[in-house]
Amino acid sequence: MQTQLVTSLDALYHRVVVNPEIVHKHRKSIVLFIPLANTLWWDKQGKGRLQDFKPGFFYSMPQEELQKYFS
Repeated sequence: MQTQLVTSLDALYHRVVVNPEIVHKHRKSIVLFIPLANTLWWDKQGKGRLQDFKPGFFYSMPQEELQKYFS
């Protein structure tokens, strides 16, 4: 979300799907979040937890609207 905020580019719609050929091979996924320096942070106190929003709710959100979620 910070990248979308800084670049004004829409996030890509995506999802992770398990491949049937490897589902039983104990595939692991790791996510790494790196905060961008000198960038506004999600306003958790004012807007709530990100986990409570529908996945991708901000993907096509206009830049002016997206900025309202950061402080």
